[in-house]
Amino acid sequence: MTSNLENLKIEVGEIFEPVTNILDKDGNKVECPNIIYYNKNGALNWDEGISVNRRRGTIKGEVPGQHKIIALCVGLSEGRVSRDFDVTVNYAKPKELQVNLSRETVYTGTYVPLQYKVVDAYGFTRFDADIQISSDNDLVEIDALNNVKAVKPGNAKLKVELDGVSTSLSFKIKETPISKLSINANLDVARTGDVVKFTTTAYDSKGKEVTDAPLNYSFSGESFDKSSTAAGLIKDDGRFVGDVAGKYIISARIGNITSSKVVNIFERDVKREVK
Repeated sequence: MTSNLENLKIEVGEIFEPVTNILDKDGNKVECPNIIYYNKNGALNWDEGISVNRRRGTIKGEVPGQHKIIALCVGLSEGRVSRDFDVTVNYAKPKELQVNLSRETVYTGTYVPLQYKVVDAYGFTRFDADIQISSDNDLVEIDALNNVKAVKPGNAKLKVELDGVSTSLSFKIKETPISKLSINANLDVARTGDVVKFTTTAYDSKGKEVTDAPLNYSFSGESFDKSSTAAGLIKDDGRFVGDVAGKYIISARIGNITSSKVVNIFERDVKREVK
């Protein structure tokens, strides 16, 4: 089955008429008695991002995003033929752009926790876009992926742009008081599927606890039998699940300061997921 639905991109409100052909094993066209189109989201749900007019054989973009259309040929002597097609409904030009911090405190050596919200001309909202970020001072460094790192203390200001719409964000960067991290866990040994809770305490140079430390967790690991790569998941709050039996190193980081702890994960059949 071939169709002009393949890699299709349409606008919100646009009506599109698919043209679909059935080919035999030699590449020759075969007349299809009846081609039906329907929208799909998973095995049992309709995808409301695209509407289908079966009487006219057309589709219409309703909601921006990635959607799926199924083309089904029925009535062939050999049986049914179907194919899934991914169709993109484009977002309209942005009408409003908002940016803020997910936490108030920004320390030197850490990445600025930016959150975006884009509202387009049709009122649809998205939280990811090819946003351009710039700054007119040397308090921050901005990489090619728009990650913003605080490098000097002071009052910083960012300009954020998308398709001609712009906004700005001002915030204060503080010199990091943190000189030491201490990481602990509720378990040193667990089984695959167990949720291990890691907690980390930050201290300043005088040994006083810093309570608003913006921690980042990561892990590395090696399976016991060396036959597979150790795999797992760690959340921002320090909850970790190992999916493969092995030795894992969990690390907490703030800027260049790191603390790590080892946990051994052994195999079992029952698994639980982090919710």
